Amino acid sequence: MSKTTKAFLITVILLAGLVFLTGGSAAKLAIRAHGFLFPSYSRTLVAYYVSEGETVWDIANAHMKEQDKYRDCRELMFDIRKHNNLIGKELQAGQQIVIPLYKEI
Repeated sequence: MSKTTKAFLITVILLAGLVFLTGGSAAKLAIRAHGFLFPSYSRTLVAYYVSEGETVWDIANAHMKEQDKYRDCRELMFDIRKHNNLIGKELQAGQQIVIPLYKEI
């Protein structure tokens, strides 16, 4: 069972208990709990020109502080590769790519 599925099930069980205990006035708490467990993100697309010898890791590592979604550089690298159709391909100097950055809202 994935971490997200476990978190969802725990949330459902806790909310059902709150609804029972509060007689149905737990709707505002449910909205807050959902936002805490499953945050929403806005996406910004940043155009970027690749320099000589630069790798996807270099680019992702340089942009990690500009996003809130990932704590591991490899996840941002995957998003960059996927968004630019670079799976199994190498970067070329002068190539323009798009970096998808996510900020929590």
